[in-house]
Amino acid sequence: MTGQLWNELESAVSAGDSARVDRLCGLYEQQLRADYPGRFTVPAEFRHNAAATQRYVQASFAVAQRLGIAPPSSGVSEVLSRAIEECEALNQQGRYEQALAMLTDLLRSEEVLSRPPELGQAACYGRMGGLAHHLSRHQEAWRYTKTAQELCHQMHDTEGCLSYLDALYIIADETGAYPDALAVAGMATQHIQEHGPAKLLPRWLATYTEAMRRVDGPGQVGEFAKAAERYARELLGSDPAELSRTLNQLGTTLHKAGENAAARALLEEAVSLRRGGA
Repeated sequence: MTGQLWNELESAVSAGDSARVDRLCGLYEQQLRADYPGRFTVPAEFRHNAAATQRYVQASFAVAQRLGIAPPSSGVSEVLSRAIEECEALNQQGRYEQALAMLTDLLRSEEVLSRPPELGQAACYGRMGGLAHHLSRHQEAWRYTKTAQELCHQMHDTEGCLSYLDALYIIADETGAYPDALAVAGMATQHIQEHGPAKLLPRWLATYTEAMRRVDGPGQVGEFAKAAERYARELLGSDPAELSRTLNQLGTTLHKAGENAAARALLEEAVSLRRGGA
């Protein structure tokens, strides 16, 4: 199976786009069938990345289910793989309480979910955080997601760590917990500076600047916005779309801080970059 096809399937499953998954499975059924059962084994490069493993396993079982292919007991534990599959089905049906209860029971069991065990635990806690968020149980969502982020940090899983920090920021922002949002943005910025990827630094610096404005007022916004803008131009010069998004974010923050001239310049440039890339 080509990498592009698998990436499309992973994207469709993650987005909950069942129609797209069905269409791809129908168009490429023969190719997909030839690719199994190898797809049930998580590739070595994913095994220490909780977020990537979760996406991979979720997509593997979703496709297999549509093709009527029975999974073997290999890769991550069969218990965890089956739980992720069942959880996804419940999630698609809006049965968040049942999915959350199932994962809670799984974590309480003595089953070995993965090796290392933190891999499976992070996958469970991260999904539990998303389910609690759907249920508007924000304290639970925060606790579960923070646990998943800490487990990823222990495993040196940068992608998973940043993914869960992003989720934590959304929870804090939605609930008006702006000091928590500022702390999360600071953690993400520090993590990227130490571990990469550098391309994500401008967006998180812009996010930190907005969070700081909400907590401390407009005092230092201009200074931090200039630093974020400098990094954006250095690191995103070859990506006009991402540069445009970052400049727009900074311009919006500067406008809210009363820095209207600087805000206008950035917002106009962001629009120009978008038009140039259209």
